[in-house]
Amino acid sequence: MNWIRLILIVMLVFLGRSLYQSFKRKITISGQKEPSGEIVGGKMVKDEICGTYIPVKDAIVEKNGDGVHYFCSAQCREHYLLEQGKRTV
Repeated sequence: MNWIRLILIVMLVFLGRSLYQSFKRKITISGQKEPSGEIVGGKMVKDEICGTYIPVKDAIVEKNGDGVHYFCSAQCREHYLLEQGKRTV
């Protein structure tokens, strides 16, 4: 009978701990904001190739007749240029 009580207590502690962590995780996730284009300290831009949001100050910029294009990496910029026919392999 004592073993059954011990097992039940351990299960209740485990369940309570799991519920607490789940609740804590939901608060953290719900407190985060979706990318709105603005972050503390600067503007965010979206890479046209991979869809990654990056601070404009860290972006690789390509200016052409179509306007200004922002990229998260040189690889995304190269991919864009290949798609536009401005660069060959």
